[in-house]
Amino acid sequence: MRPRLIDDIIVWDIANWSQFLPFCERFLDPDPTGKQALEVGARGGGLSLYLALKGYEVVCSDIEAPEAQAWALHARHGVADKITYRAVDILDPPYPEASFDLIIFKSVLHGLSQVRLQAQALKELYRLLRPGGLLLFAENLRASPLHRILRRLFRPGWLLRRRRYPTAVEIRSWCGDFREFHGETWGFVGALGRQEHERRQLSRLDAAILPIVPQKWRYIIFACARK
Repeated sequence: MRPRLIDDIIVWDIANWSQFLPFCERFLDPDPTGKQALEVGARGGGLSLYLALKGYEVVCSDIEAPEAQAWALHARHGVADKITYRAVDILDPPYPEASFDLIIFKSVLHGLSQVRLQAQALKELYRLLRPGGLLLFAENLRASPLHRILRRLFRPGWLLRRRRYPTAVEIRSWCGDFREFHGETWGFVGALGRQEHERRQLSRLDAAILPIVPQKWRYIIFACARK
C-alpha cells in the first residue's frame, strides 16, 4: 500500500497504528462483492476509504454525519460512490439486528467515560452484525504507569474525565458473545512524540523493543471478533 494512502487512512501516529491494516488483511473477505460495512466513530473516514478500496459498500458514520469531513477524501480516491454517510450513536445505533457483514473502528471506546458504556457499545455492534460477520477494531489501551502519568500531565482535566482507557483483558471479556476473538497489542513509546515526525522515529524504537515490553504496558490493541 502506498505511503500517502496509509497516511490518509490512519492520520495520526501513523507508523504504529498502521499496523492495524496488515492485521485486518488476515480476516477480510477476499471477495467482498455485495458485502455491507459500517465504520463507527469515523471522523475523517479513513477506514471507510480503506474498506471501499477493498470493494465493500460502506456506511461512514460518527455521532454527527461525517460527510463534510470525509467526502473530499473519498472523492479524491475515487470511491465516494461506494460510501454513504450517517449519524450513528454507537450506544443506540439506528439499525435493526444483523444489518452488516463487517463493522470497523479505530480509537472509539476510550471516548466513552464508563465501563458499562464501553461494554454496551460492543454489545450493540454485536447485535448489528450478521451471523459470521466481523468486528475489526484498533483501540487505545490503559498501557503503562508512564502513559497514565503523561496523560494527566499533558491533557486537560476535562478531557481526561471524558475518557477511560480500557485494558486488553476488559476488551476480551466484553467480546465474550462472539464465537471467535483474536487480539494483538502494539506500541510503547510511539505515542510519546509531540509531532508526527517524532512519532515515526519512536515507532522504529518500538519495533525493536516490543518483544521485551509487557503486554499490559502497550498502548494499542488490534482485535477481530467473529459473530
